[in-house]
Amino acid sequence: MTASLAKLERLFDPTLPFITREGAQMVADIRADAEEEERMDMLAEKINTGAATHQECRQYEEWAREGALLSVLQAKARRFLMRLDSAL
Repeated sequence: MTASLAKLERLFDPTLPFITREGAQMVADIRADAEEEERMDMLAEKINTGAATHQECRQYEEWAREGALLSVLQAKARRFLMRLDSAL
């Protein structure tokens, strides 16, 4: 596990009162809005056809990195919630 992921792991450690059930649920529920999804779909299509500008490629890559990080945070939030529920 990288140092960065280890730090993220500590965010959702049930022995540390850093995040609440409500906060974890908010993280788990984050979704892109329709406008953002439409923009990313359009950028993906342009990239796949070779019509994207350098700036559009960079924007899409940034969005993909942010999405990957969010996916990790959401998985950790869901696991945190499951551990809380099983402790009841």
